[in-house]
Amino acid sequence: MKTKPNGSLVKKETFALRRKEVVQNKPAISQLLHRWLALFTESQVYYEFSRVVGKSLQENFFDELDRFSPRLIDLFRKKKGLTGQLLAELLRQTKTTEPTDIRCLCLRGLPVILADDSSAFFRTCSVS
Repeated sequence: MKTKPNGSLVKKETFALRRKEVVQNKPAISQLLHRWLALFTESQVYYEFSRVVGKSLQENFFDELDRFSPRLIDLFRKKKGLTGQLLAELLRQTKTTEPTDIRCLCLRGLPVILADDSSAFFRTCSVS
């Protein structure tokens, strides 16, 4: 319940305890979140994924995003109607072919394609 948990201690000490608790008690996610709050930090999620799967979550995600980016951009260009207009605006805003810009375009366009509200997920800042 610490506000700034010790990451190395969480890595070393808690796996056996968590495993036993999850297997025996089968708690709801909300209970896990309350009990093991430190596990839901970004660094701990990356660590747990790496420990379980043996791959870097962030690298794996960006590799796959880079692989699917050309097809996503083609899909963005082919869309019509209101969705197509929103995607066309995103395409106009992307001026370079830098990998970071292409990734941002794809991640910003996916909620539009899926007709999902991304306002709670993305926060866009502009330099003033």
